[in-house]
Amino acid sequence: MANVINNKLECFMCFLFALSYVLGDSFVDGRRIETMKNKGFIKQKGTIKTIEGEDGDTIDCVDIYQQPAFDHPFLKNHIIQMKPNSIPSSPKENSYQAELFQNWHKNGQCPEGTVPIRRTQEDEYTRGVKWIPRRTQLNHSFYDISNHEHAIVSFGVAEIYGARASLNVWNPVVDDGEFSLAQIWVLAGPDEELNTIEAGWKVTSPENKTKLFTFWTSDGYQSTGCFSLECPGFVQVNKNFSLDSPIEPVSRYSAQQFDIGITIYKSDGYQSTGCFNLECPGFVQVNKNFSLDFPIEPVSRYSAQQFDIGITIYKENGKWWFQVQDQVLGYWPGTIFNYLVSSASRIEWGGEVYNAELGDHHTRTQMGSGHFGNEGYGKASYFRNIGYMDNSGKFIDVETQSLKKYATRPSCYNVEVANNTNGGFGTHFYFGGPGYSTQCAN
Repeated sequence: MANVINNKLECFMCFLFALSYVLGDSFVDGRRIETMKNKGFIKQKGTIKTIEGEDGDTIDCVDIYQQPAFDHPFLKNHIIQMKPNSIPSSPKENSYQAELFQNWHKNGQCPEGTVPIRRTQEDEYTRGVKWIPRRTQLNHSFYDISNHEHAIVSFGVAEIYGARASLNVWNPVVDDGEFSLAQIWVLAGPDEELNTIEAGWKVTSPENKTKLFTFWTSDGYQSTGCFSLECPGFVQVNKNFSLDSPIEPVSRYSAQQFDIGITIYKSDGYQSTGCFNLECPGFVQVNKNFSLDFPIEPVSRYSAQQFDIGITIYKENGKWWFQVQDQVLGYWPGTIFNYLVSSASRIEWGGEVYNAELGDHHTRTQMGSGHFGNEGYGKASYFRNIGYMDNSGKFIDVETQSLKKYATRPSCYNVEVANNTNGGFGTHFYFGGPGYSTQCAN
C-alpha cells in the first residue's frame, strides 16, 4: 500500500514539474507574460536614446556610425558625408504638399550624431520575405511575375543621374499578408544583375499603416538588398525621420490631397561646387613633390621630340542621395553596386501590389487610392512633375510622349497619362484600382 502511495506521489510531483516547465515562460507569480507579443523586439546596437511613439512604435536613436550600413563589408571604414555637395531644387510645391510628420515626434527628438531607427521584431522581415519584388526582365515579362502586379510608367536614356516626382499619399486597404506601394525605381544593369534604388510609401498587412520606405538590390533581387535599414547598405544622415515608420497626413477621396516630393540623385554636375586645383576645399593632395597649377617641363615641339605624361583618374565610389521634400535623408554608397556606381539607364514611377490570391480569386488589396486612374485628381493616386537628371546635373521634365505605360491587369489596376502639363503638375499620371471585382475576378 505504501508503495502505491509513493508511486502516486512521485507521479504527481512529476506532473507538477512538467506543468511548471511548460508554463514557466508564460506565467510568473500568476501574471501572464505575452511571450509571442514581446518576443524578439530588438534594441538597436549603439542606441543612445529611446523614444516611445503613441502609435506603438519604438524609435532607437542610434550612434550614426553604428547604424546597420557599417556592417556591410564594403563600408567598414566608410566616412559619412553629412550632406551632398549641392542640393537640386525639389519638385514644384503646391498647397497640398504635406509637411512630413511622424507620430513619435510628439514624444521627443533624436540628439545630434544619431539617426532614428524603428525597433522591429526579430522575425518581422522573415515573415515579409514575399514582399520583395522579384523581377528579372526589363521588358513586359519583367513585370509578369507570379503574384506581383504593377501600374507604372517608364523612361529610359543612356545616362541618368537622378529621378524625381511628387506623389500623393494614401492608405489603401490591404489583405492579410500582402502589400501595396507607390514608388520610384532607378535601374541599371542586365536582368540577372539588375541594380535598383527604390523609394516611396507602402502599406503592409497586418499593420495597415502608410510608411515611408527605401529598397535596393545589386543582383536582381536574388540575395542582396532590403527595405530601408533592414540590412547594411543605405546610410542615413537625417536625425528627424525614421524610415519604415508611419507618415501623416494621408489623402482622402474627393477631399484634401497630400503629396510628398521624392528625389533620388547623384550630385553635383558643375552647378555650385568645384574649382581648379586647390582654389577651394575639395581636392586632397597627398604628394609633397609636385605643385598643382605650376609650370611643367619639357614640352613637345612641332616635328620634334614629343613628351607625354600619364594621367589616371578613377573613382572608388559614387553616392546616390535620397531626399524627401527639402529633407536629405541619406544615401546609397556606390560601392554596394556594380552598375549604379556610374549612372542609371531607366526610371519607373507607379504602383505595385502583392496578390496572394487567397480564396482562389484576385486580391481585394487596393493600389493607390483604390480607384482607377481615369477618375483623375482628388480620386486617383498620382505622380506629378516627373523628371530626370542628365549629365549636366540638372533636372529635366520628362516629356509625355517619352513615357511608356504598363499595367499587368488593367481591369484590376490601370494607369492614365495626362496630356495637360499646366497647373503646376508638369508631366503627370494617375494610377491605381480596387483589385477584386466582377471585372477582376481572377
